[in-house]
This record gives sequence, C-alpha cells and structure tokens, in this order.
Amino acid sequence: MKYQKTLAVLAGLTFAGALTQAQIAIGDNLTVSGFVDASYTDTETGATDNTAINVDEVEIDFAFSFDSVSAEIHLESNGSTVNLEQAFISTDLGGITVTAGRMLNLLGFEADEPTGLLTYSKAYSNNSDDNYNPGSQYNDGIRGAFSQGDFSISGSITDNVYAGKDYGDGDGDELGYDIQVTYTGIENLALSLGYANDGDVDDGITAAGLAGVAAGVESVSATGAATLAGAAAGTAASAASILAGGTAAEAAAAATAASDSAIAVQKAIDIAAGAAASAAGIGTISNIFNISAAYSLGQLTLAGEYNDFEENSGGYAKDGDSYLLLANYAVNDDLSLTLRHSEVDVDGSANDREKTTIAAGYTVTDNLSTVIEYSSGETGTADNNGFAVEGIFTF
Repeated sequence: MKYQKTLAVLAGLTFAGALTQAQIAIGDNLTVSGFVDASYTDTETGATDNTAINVDEVEIDFAFSFDSVSAEIHLESNGSTVNLEQAFISTDLGGITVTAGRMLNLLGFEADEPTGLLTYSKAYSNNSDDNYNPGSQYNDGIRGAFSQGDFSISGSITDNVYAGKDYGDGDGDELGYDIQVTYTGIENLALSLGYANDGDVDDGITAAGLAGVAAGVESVSATGAATLAGAAAGTAASAASILAGGTAAEAAAAATAASDSAIAVQKAIDIAAGAAASAAGIGTISNIFNISAAYSLGQLTLAGEYNDFEENSGGYAKDGDSYLLLANYAVNDDLSLTLRHSEVDVDGSANDREKTTIAAGYTVTDNLSTVIEYSSGETGTADNNGFAVEGIFTF
C-alpha cells in the first residue's frame, strides 16, 4: 500500500481537480499505475530569471497482492536516470500492519507526488531547494501501523529520515525514527501529530563533537577541518606502509588505524562542508515536531501545519520553525482555487523564507489535469517568484 498523508487524503475528498490513478490489472496479483508530470515555468531568483519547459517526472508503480502479503515497487525518472523511489512489503500481524523496505516518511501535510498536490510548488520550497519540507522523504527501514476507532498510530525505524550519514561506525544509535498519531473523531476534521529524529545527528555529534572524534580538539573552522583531513590521510598512508613490511601484529594494528583514519577523514571533510554551509544558511532538518489539521466546510477546505525543528548544517545545530496556511474552494467538480501562505524562520540563518501562492486546478478528463500557479516570496533578502503551468497525465 502507498503511505498517503492522512490529512491530504481527507482534504482531497473535497478538492476538485484531484486525479485518481486508475490501476491497470495484469493477472490476478499485479496492478500497474503511474503518471507523467510536465510543466512550463518562469522563475525569478534574485536578479536571475529562468524559463523552462520540462518533463518533471515519470513514475510507474507496481502493486502486488497475495493472500497475506502485499508489496509495491515505485520507479521514477526525470528523463536522465531511472531511480527506485519505493519498494516495500506489508503484512498484518495480529492487527498491526508491518511494512519493511524503502518507503515514504510519515510526517508532512503536503503529498509527496504531484498527483496529490493542489499547487505546482510545495509550501516550503524556493526556486532552488526544498530542504525544509517535513515530508517527501524515502528511507529504508521497518514500520508498524495500528488503528483503533478514531485513532491511528504509526512508527518507523529507518536508516535516516532527512539527511543522516552513516560513517560505518556500526552504531545502532545512528538510526533515525519517526512516529505519527492521527485523530479523525470530529466530523470533517482531521488532526495529526508527529515527531522525527535523525539519530546520528541528535546523539551529540555536533561540529565540536565531530572534530573531537577526528583529532581530539574542541572546535574546528572550515580551514582547520581541511587540515584535519590531511592529517588523517597521513595516518592512513603510514598504516599502508606498515602493512607492506611489518609483522602480523603490526599489520593488524595498522589495518585498524587505517579504517579509523578513513572515518576521521570523512568526518573532517563533512565538518569543513558544514562550516561553509552553516555560514551560507543552508541546512537540512535533523529532528522535527510536526502538527497539522484540515477542516472541510462544504466546498471550502481550510488547513494548516506547524513545524518546530532543529536544522543541521554539517553538524552545526540551529533551531527553526515553519508553518503553512491553506484554503481551497471547489468551484465545481472540475475547477478548484487554492490560496496558500508559508514561512520558514531559522535562528542565525540567511535562508529564512516566505511564500504566498495562488493556484487554479482544472480536471480536463479523468486522466488529465492541469494546474496554473503564481508564487511570490523571498529567501533572505532575495526575491523568489514563479509562474507555472503544469499538466499531469495518470494511468
């Protein structure tokens, strides 16, 4: 099964212009579905204007169904490469659905695919990145999900959630996890509360901590980190020399030193990159608290989301928060209008952003829809504006 966002599904019940993917049955146990997403965009990023016509994404999903086990494989391409987006199996164990493989993370109000969005762009993106999106992450791991009445709860343990790194230390604490609780007991209202953590960022490995592991110092600059990398590489070279002509005991000790040195090199390099990224205000979420809600009033749906997170720029921790407010009005069965405002605020960062979007979605046929969008916003002090016309074909 595909892990759609609960709130997005509820809100989508009233959104005109949403497409359903009609599955093509191949035998008794296999169905195939997918979409083609193409767009024309005209963007302004600071003093730079850019116009493009692109096939943004092509996706094909294979769904397998057997007596007690189901599985899905999602392949996606932007025209140059074909990537494995998701691949997981699911089974029911005493009322708990257990899923293992590569799958979509739990958090985030907005859907991961264009077929589930009301707009062309996503709320926290600018014309360059989508680093502050709490959703749309695909990770390898295992998940358990349980529903009882109006409540449902899901939890995952994964290799990472957002941008964790595994340096080969073999430490189980480096795993990431996310958990979400959803309540739908009030008519037309859905509430969702969740938390996610990238284990190898939150276990105390900061800029100073990584530097301490690499060279036993308290802190390090970008230049200092490059020096550490050189020193660690020297240790590896010395180890290689011993391996070539030393005793068996010396060779074993040198092999361990070389392995530890390689880890230190990578950590030092990451520190250097992190220092530069932190100065530029560029980072990724390391842990986040997420709450979202959607309420339907006839043809009008109102939704909101709030995130309280810690950003990691190569080990440099910064606190931040973000939110979105959205209103969608279904004019008729084919046309809907959407207004959305979002902001991101990160302490000590030049990457704060705000964005206001208006969009019209129109269903041409059951398998073809279009979205016209205009967004106006800022990242730091630079303008980030964009106009887009999007077409989505589903099958």
